[in-house]
Amino acid sequence: MVTFVYHYFLGGKSLLIILACVSLAESNYGDTLLTLQYAVDAKQMKTKLITVENPRTVEARPAGNQQLILDENQTLRNENKRLLAIKIIADTQSQLKLATREAQQTELEFQKVMDELANNMKEKCLENEAVASSAVVLGLRRGSKAPAPSTPIT
Repeated sequence: MVTFVYHYFLGGKSLLIILACVSLAESNYGDTLLTLQYAVDAKQMKTKLITVENPRTVEARPAGNQQLILDENQTLRNENKRLLAIKIIADTQSQLKLATREAQQTELEFQKVMDELANNMKEKCLENEAVASSAVVLGLRRGSKAPAPSTPIT
C-alpha cells in the first residue's frame, strides 16, 4: 500500500528516501521483519523515466517538431548564404566605386600635367619663333655685304 502511495514520486528527476525503523526488542520481531522485507522490496523497485512537462507547452508543440526545426535550420542557412552573397556584392561595388574615383582623380591629374606640357610647348614655340625672327633679322644684317675697304691691307 505504501508503494502505491509513493509511485508518483518514484520517477523523473525525483529522489525518494525511505527510512526504515527497526527494533531489537523481541516483542517487535514481526514488525521489524516486515519492515526489512519491505526495504529489500523497495530497493529492488525499478522505475520508468517520465518526463514531466507543462501541459501548455505540450499542446503548443506540434507533432512534427523535429522536421520543423530542420526546415527552419535549412531556411536560416539559405538566408545566411543569400545575405553573405549580398554583402560580397556590396563590398565589390564599393571597391569598384573607390577604384573609379581613384581612376578619375588620376585622369584629372594626368590632364593637368598634359595642359601644363601644352602651355610649356606653346611658350617654347613662341620663344623659338621670336629667336628665329630675330636671327633672321640679325642674319640679314650680318649676311649683307658691307662695302669692301678701299685700301688693301698688306
